[in-house]
Amino acid sequence: KSSLSPALLEIVNLSIENLFQAFDYNADGVVDVDEFLRGMALLGGREKERSLELIFNMMDTDHNGELSMDEMSQFFSSFLLMTCAICDDAMKLPPEYLKQIVFKAAHGVCENFFLIADTNGDGAISWREFVDVYENNRHLVPWLQLLDIAEEGDSKYKTGPSVH
Repeated sequence: KSSLSPALLEIVNLSIENLFQAFDYNADGVVDVDEFLRGMALLGGREKERSLELIFNMMDTDHNGELSMDEMSQFFSSFLLMTCAICDDAMKLPPEYLKQIVFKAAHGVCENFFLIADTNGDGAISWREFVDVYENNRHLVPWLQLLDIAEEGDSKYKTGPSVH
């Protein structure tokens, strides 16, 4: 039996589903051994463009090639809740209170990112806008600095993620 509340369990399951979709490179509904190993290598590897693409694809849950505020908020909420799930002190909080705090923090992170990245004001973050923030303004976005997947002067992100 899970120690997570149904609400938190739903978020964790959604996070796993997003990761599955990001690893399913050929969009056939199956993550084979090669796709799994490739995804894991990208998560921990130094292929800068592919790692950034994987992160973008993990957030782009409708696979339209753009990130909405809802998609980013859901991604960060999932990430924060999964992080809290392994922290004993956080798990002592009432689940609905924890969820409320996490959603508020995730929404704040996303609002800040959209202020910086949504340069054309269309309410979505394109691949190009995402990369532009990474290349030119990651010092303004602390979570993007944590990715640590580019070296100084690295500017080769031209193609963008695959949309399936």
